[in-house]
This record gives sequence, C-alpha cells and structure tokens, in this order.
Amino acid sequence: MKCVFCNFEKIMNQIFFETENYCCLYNIKPVLPGHSLIIPRKHVESFLDFKEDELKEMFLLVQKIVKVLMKTYGSNGFNLGIQEGESAGQSIQHFHIHLLPRRTGDMEGDPSKWFTRLFDNKNLPIFSEEDIKRNISMIKKQLSD
Repeated sequence: MKCVFCNFEKIMNQIFFETENYCCLYNIKPVLPGHSLIIPRKHVESFLDFKEDELKEMFLLVQKIVKVLMKTYGSNGFNLGIQEGESAGQSIQHFHIHLLPRRTGDMEGDPSKWFTRLFDNKNLPIFSEEDIKRNISMIKKQLSD
C-alpha cells in the first residue's frame, strides 16, 4: 500500500506551505486547534536517516511555522512531537513532526497529556473539508503578513 504522505493528491487540500523539500499541512485529526504537520517530500521513515543539511532546513522551517501558528491561534506555548516506530505510536510510516500551538487552559487536566491524545487518535474526530479550509486560510493570512 502506498504511503499516504507520498500521495500528494490525497493530502493536497491540507497543505498550507511548501518548500522544495518539505510540506506543511493541517492535521485532519487535530488534537488542538492549529495542530499541523511537517513532512519531507521524499519518503523517509526514520529521523535517523536525515543528513545534517536536511535537519537544519527542516528545523528552521519548524521554527518559522511554529511562530506563524502561535500568532494565528493566539498561543503562548507550543509542543513538538515525533513518533518513531510502532512502539512510539507512529501510525504513518513516513517521518513527520507534529506542531501544536498551545494556550493556557486549552486542555482539561494536565497540559502535558497532549501526547497521549496522539496515541489515541482513533477517537479524535476527522475535520471536515470546510474546517480544514478555514484553518488553512487563517494560517496563510499570517504567512503573508
């Protein structure tokens, strides 16, 4: 079965920013508003397979997009998440970084429990195409400012 992240036609409506080597997309099952992903365009399964220049480019992009997401969603913090391997809860065997803008009180109980919601993503609702478009529009507005 072909990797869903390698099938750009399938994820095209989720992409809000692209570079030559990476795509930024809105998660269809967001843990919190603004939950986005950064994925490499080429199929890479492991963080350990990246070269130094690829890591530098990727994390400079992470920094740029986190700043935009924080501004878009009025955040005062953020989480980054990488799940590597089945034992870590990785559900798509294509490397990706979760970006979650955070606000005080955005999650009931312990705010550090956001990661457990990634493991339990089967119970998260899938966003409608309209919800995805609305969020992408908000993010793109901040990218252009």
